[in-house]
Amino acid sequence: GMEHIAEPMHIGRFDICVEAPPNTYSPEGFHIDYPIYSHNGDYDTPPYQYPYDTSEKGRIMFRVFPKKGYKFDEQDKEELKVLTTNIFFLCGRARLVDLMKKIVITDNITGMPNLSGFYTFAEKIKARGSLSKYHGICINIKNFKFINRSLFARRGDDILRDYAKEIGRFMKTNELFARIGGDSFIALIRDNRVNSFLKIISDVPVHTGANSEYIQLSARAGVYDIQDGDSI
Repeated sequence: GMEHIAEPMHIGRFDICVEAPPNTYSPEGFHIDYPIYSHNGDYDTPPYQYPYDTSEKGRIMFRVFPKKGYKFDEQDKEELKVLTTNIFFLCGRARLVDLMKKIVITDNITGMPNLSGFYTFAEKIKARGSLSKYHGICINIKNFKFINRSLFARRGDDILRDYAKEIGRFMKTNELFARIGGDSFIALIRDNRVNSFLKIISDVPVHTGANSEYIQLSARAGVYDIQDGDSI
């Protein structure tokens, strides 16, 4: 454990802070700040800090506190730098693996799940034996090509993004709304919420990018009541 490293290096406390900015795959970004080791709360301040920038324009900050009554000398600091650098690369790799997993199942325009993300989610629901409690709904935005080409040129991606965001406000954590390409989407909605969902997608406000103007998007929907034994 960490104590086997901390003891000979006179570490009283070791904190790690990980920050990443909002992006397509993590829309809210994230911030994690917690101690990974503490010697019974027996340490001196201030800590020595070792910051590392990540390729995602985020930052990993290590804060290392000496044991009570101990002061890090130059050799200690060099050893701590080696330690934190090694931990940084391990954290960076884990973060990269996590990000790559998200990329595979995420639509790069809307930030919503893509078709692979839909199948991944559906397989989990099926494995729990709950798939028959859902309706599958295929959605196409009406007149989207005309809107994109004629009315709001070069705003297509933004409109799709706003549309998905508005629908996302309705979704529960045990449901899924995914983009499968173009102006086509697919959803898994709990049986008791299907009518509410259909009402939502019948009139979705999206910003046009022109001052404060909005347009209302409606959609065609194909609805299927999933039964026990159905394949995905």
